[in-house]
Amino acid sequence: MVNPNFPPMPGAPAPRQGNGLAVAGMVLGILAIVLFWTSIIDLVIALLAIIFSIIGMRKASRVGVGKGMAIAGLVTGIIGLLLAGVILAVAVSSFTDYMKKSKVSEASLYLNRLGKAAKRYYGENSEFPKGSAPLTPAKDCCGQGSDNKCRTTAADWQGVWQQLEFSIDEPTNYRFSYESDGKTFVAKAVGDLDCDGTPGTYELDGAIDASGNPTVNLIKPPPDVY
Repeated sequence: MVNPNFPPMPGAPAPRQGNGLAVAGMVLGILAIVLFWTSIIDLVIALLAIIFSIIGMRKASRVGVGKGMAIAGLVTGIIGLLLAGVILAVAVSSFTDYMKKSKVSEASLYLNRLGKAAKRYYGENSEFPKGSAPLTPAKDCCGQGSDNKCRTTAADWQGVWQQLEFSIDEPTNYRFSYESDGKTFVAKAVGDLDCDGTPGTYELDGAIDASGNPTVNLIKPPPDVY
């Protein structure tokens, strides 16, 4: 039995130190590759893998243990970081496209509503609502609030808008106009979604076909406007 009060015998090897940081770096590096699809979480894991592996490599040069694991952790951490970056970039791009499409479809939805109202009015009165309404609201949406959206009140939707039963009570990216002689009408939705000074215009043309039925046709702006 060895007495713990006595020092080790001369010539006995000193206890070999481990390299937990190298092990941690390698494990995190593997996780970074496996979980690359989690994006933000994986970025954190990959960064930790790289940091632990670098520290583990420095320690390996002192204790002589764990260099291979540290290198493996560094390589897998970098790969995991790149994969997570690609996934994040794709996600951001997809979200941006989705937001842009939702803003674009907003104009079509509102004009479609206006067109249905105009046709309904024609069915009841044998003419479209006569009158003219300038761009409503009058002030450009860009610069309004942090979202660059127009705010309107009931006072904005008077005159011919009331005949059309058309109003917008929530923030919108577009301003709307209407003009009609009763036989035809032109309604427009104008919006500068990226506020670069080049607005896009959606135009809804209403007319009467040869059979005496009201028809509408939506004209969209060129695709390069937004």
